[in-house]
Amino acid sequence: KGMVMKLLDGTNPMGKVPSFLTVTRDEGPAPHATNLSTQQVMGAIWNVVNALEYTHIRGVCHGDVYLHNVLRDGKGVARLSDWGASFVYDHTLVEVASSIEKIEVLAFGRLVQDLFSWNLNVAVPDSTELGSYLNAKSGSKTMSLIASILQKEQSKRPTFREIKETLATIPEFESFSAVAGNTVT
Repeated sequence: KGMVMKLLDGTNPMGKVPSFLTVTRDEGPAPHATNLSTQQVMGAIWNVVNALEYTHIRGVCHGDVYLHNVLRDGKGVARLSDWGASFVYDHTLVEVASSIEKIEVLAFGRLVQDLFSWNLNVAVPDSTELGSYLNAKSGSKTMSLIASILQKEQSKRPTFREIKETLATIPEFESFSAVAGNTVT
């Protein structure tokens, strides 16, 4: 088995490769991914969650979900790249598949945190600080979703399908879900 992908030409990474100081996070935004609008950030989030939902349903884990592995083209489409750490798992083994996916859900949450912080000047706290933060932001469906993604208890994190379904109900994402449907980017 193998994976064949479209050659991505004219794209730029959205993040800088992590350093030893930021080992679990990108070093910062790449030059072509600074000052993105809310719509551009939401589009990137939608594109990445779409790709991750598609692969996990098929039992493929990316294994390296960082913004430096998300390439954005001139039209603003973000594509998940660098599948060198990816692996196939038996998605019929429900408990194992769920654990693998929900580890990657946390990595996706970190990616969302960085996009919000770097471009929208919105600090999304880590899971240990989310309770008081969410009380201050009550009613925010987006922040509630991010809280569920970042929560410490792995078994309570949503799947990529659940994340995508929730995003589709949030006004900032409705246009992407209506246009993109189930297109994988």
